Amino acid sequence: MEDVSSLVKASVSFDGVRSCHLWVELLKGLNGVKSLSVRNPSSLVNFKTAFSSPRHIFPNLKHLELNGLWVSRQIPQFLESCPKLKHLCIARVSESFPKEPEEYNLVPACMLTNLTSIEISKCKGRKPETKFLEYILGNAEVLKSITIIWENLKHLKCEEFVKTLPRASKCCEIHFNGRVGYTSS
Repeated sequence: MEDVSSLVKASVSFDGVRSCHLWVELLKGLNGVKSLSVRNPSSLVNFKTAFSSPRHIFPNLKHLELNGLWVSRQIPQFLESCPKLKHLCIARVSESFPKEPEEYNLVPACMLTNLTSIEISKCKGRKPETKFLEYILGNAEVLKSITIIWENLKHLKCEEFVKTLPRASKCCEIHFNGRVGYTSS
């Protein structure tokens, strides 16, 4: 791989890459970026094993886009490698949900100190998504806004449920499809 240490922004897709080792090595080579877009094919589910060491692979990353389908437990594992992350965009959270509650015990440092905005697209209002929203809202201490974009506009019941979730951040605004749905302050 060429020296890309001065690269500020990168976009990578792992479609067709079956070797976990190859995509981990590629991401490690991009460790200096401040903005990263990653497309994850749904077949890559062993993220915890791949990124168990070293932890902070992206020490300068401030903006992260997770495109494709992401299993909900992969997201905190990825965020653990991004201590300075401020903005997170997730294209779609997988419908599979961790069977073990301890899989959500990990709270990445960025969620406690830096993560101020999150956008989650293509939400269907299913249990794994609402559990993930509960995890995010309950742990992101400096979150200023979260935008939830529903796959269709028939989710008023789910919006009401999301509004009742406890929040770690007292100044978090919740936006639904771009409109302000609730301010916790």
